[in-house]
Amino acid sequence: MCPNIIRRWATGYRVHVSMWCLNPECAFLAEDEPARDGDTPWECPQCGELTFENARTAEVSRTATLNVEASVTLKVSISFWHSWARIAIAAAKQSAHWRAEADAAQEGHKAGDLSREFDAAVLAVAASAFTLDSFYASLAVPLAARRAARAKLNPKAARHVVVRTSLQECFATDHPTRQKWSTDLPWLFNLRDATVHPEQLFEDTVALPDGSMSTARREDYTALSAARAVGVMLDVLEFCADHPGTAYPEAATWASSGNRGGVGSLADWWHAKGWHPMDAAVGRN
Repeated sequence: MCPNIIRRWATGYRVHVSMWCLNPECAFLAEDEPARDGDTPWECPQCGELTFENARTAEVSRTATLNVEASVTLKVSISFWHSWARIAIAAAKQSAHWRAEADAAQEGHKAGDLSREFDAAVLAVAASAFTLDSFYASLAVPLAARRAARAKLNPKAARHVVVRTSLQECFATDHPTRQKWSTDLPWLFNLRDATVHPEQLFEDTVALPDGSMSTARREDYTALSAARAVGVMLDVLEFCADHPGTAYPEAATWASSGNRGGVGSLADWWHAKGWHPMDAAVGRN
């Protein structure tokens, strides 16, 4: 969790001090006097002696109390995109692991590993899309940018179009990047939508590597598609971290407040060999 904290302080405050009269024949003590600057004299209410703040500081023992009249509101936000990215990477690694296990298994013993590959791939694809969906609604993409993007689109525009247009509004995308996103994001979001808004249909069958029969849709969720999904997700995040636009300062603030390093850490984990503690936490069996 990477929280973003906002503090609001009341602007009004008062500093009160205790004042002693410098007249040795008086030595009157006044409690709870408002503090003054060095050029404003304090007049003793008992003898009328004038005392300046700078003189009092040098020559008079004093006590000071700071009374701050303020209200504090603490607000915290959670970066769900980062959590979904970790889940996607862990699941894609699992999918690759189970595909390797299936390839190494003898005939007749592949089905279990292939089922685990499929399950992990479904999670990796969906979580990769959820990452970008959450990122689109994060502090990196202010509401003004999202509204500006929607104003350019048909009200019924697909979600991947809304996300892509909003990111292009907020970050400094060039033509090759926009072209790449216009291909990658529809592929990713369409696979995500097929898992979270499924319509179960009878379809033609294809042979799976274990010799069993299933639908062609089953082949949409493999270790290869899981790897591509994570690649698309990280490609978008890395580009945004490195290319904040100038129209919305929130993008630059997001990139410079540790998120560039956070995205880099995700990419390093994805490209690293071996298992990460998060891998087991996402359901390795």
